[in-house]
Amino acid sequence: MGDKYIVDRIEENHVILESFNGDMIDIMRSKTKGDIKDGDILIKNGDIFIIDVEETLKRKQAINKMMKNMWK
Repeated sequence: MGDKYIVDRIEENHVILESFNGDMIDIMRSKTKGDIKDGDILIKNGDIFIIDVEETLKRKQAINKMMKNMWK
C-alpha cells in the first residue's frame, strides 16, 4: 500500500486531497474506488485511491471527541 491522504473536498469530477505533510493534490474522481466523502482517509494503491475504512473511523472518532470536549 502507498501514501495516505485526507479528502479535503469533492468538486464535480475532481477530488482535492491533502497529504499528511500538508501538500494538496487534485485527482480525477475516476481514480478513486468506493463512495468517498469529505474527511475520508484514502490510500494510494498504484494509480487508484481507496478508502482506508479503519483510519477514517479513527479520525472521525477523534474529531468527535475533541468537539465534545470543547463544550464541557
